[in-house]
Amino acid sequence: MFNGVVREVPNALNLNWFYENLNLKHNLNLNLNPHLNLNLNLNRGDAAHVRKFGILLQNLAFTCVASPRPRHLPLYLPGNARRFLRTFGFTPANFLEVTRRYLKGFLGIPGSR
Repeated sequence: MFNGVVREVPNALNLNWFYENLNLKHNLNLNLNPHLNLNLNLNRGDAAHVRKFGILLQNLAFTCVASPRPRHLPLYLPGNARRFLRTFGFTPANFLEVTRRYLKGFLGIPGSR
């Protein structure tokens, strides 16, 4: 059924169709540096993030021990520890968490335990 409106057929070279039909209804609030957010409230979501990040650190240390060719992997240990501390704050509890996760990984305990 033809309703009298002629629409342009989209193609790869004509982006005007895309921009005319694009509706931005969402307010995009992008935080490009989440580790610089200094007022962290550890709610349930943040606690899950701390646990996931800790498992990442532990798995990295475990892979350094268990991998047959771990030459480059120890180079990632200080950077990931720094990223953890920048994300969650330079507190004694976070230093202990990084140390605990690295020790568990070096002792051969995978991150799932």
